[in-house]
Amino acid sequence: MPLTCGALGTRTTGVVGDRVLDGLLPHRRPRVSTRKARSSVSRYAERQDDGRPDTSRLVTDLDVTILGPDPDPPTVSHDDRHTPAADRRGQRVLDLLHADPDGP
Repeated sequence: MPLTCGALGTRTTGVVGDRVLDGLLPHRRPRVSTRKARSSVSRYAERQDDGRPDTSRLVTDLDVTILGPDPDPPTVSHDDRHTPAADRRGQRVLDLLHADPDGP
């Protein structure tokens, strides 16, 4: 149902606007309980002793270690896109699962 403007009777919405207004969600139900505010005290109440500083620290020094490439890259490729589906590892795993669904 198109909206009209006062005595002039002119449309204020088009076809898209009419469809949007026809498909609006219902009003939200009234809130019956108060919202739970998140508290940082409960989240960080117990400080873990894991070696990290308790507060921010000024970074004054940084060590960077650059590692070289692996001496022996793998000789076998694991790209099985061109392998028949029945021979792929994933398919073999699925076949095992279907054969014994209650297995380990």
